[in-house]
Amino acid sequence: MKISFKNDYAEGAHPAILEALMKTNLTQQAGYGLDDYSLEAKALIREKIKNPNAQIHFVSGGTQANLLVIAALLHPLRKRYCPRYCPYCRQRNGRY
Repeated sequence: MKISFKNDYAEGAHPAILEALMKTNLTQQAGYGLDDYSLEAKALIREKIKNPNAQIHFVSGGTQANLLVIAALLHPLRKRYCPRYCPYCRQRNGRY
């Protein structure tokens, strides 16, 4: 079987994730990162990186995470340049 990682939206969820979702599907939680699962995940990440004061924010996907990093690193007036052969830019611009 050939495995290809096209992007983070092209694959289904791991069976263990689906099972966890089935167990918690009817549990009501606060939204926008204030749910028990997000708070627990943030605590675990802070523990792993040994920084109890770390600000941790979850985003919905890899593209959003990439845009946040690019925006944080570049001056607002600078343009992001990407070569034509760059898979990231080709995928986002619809050119393969």
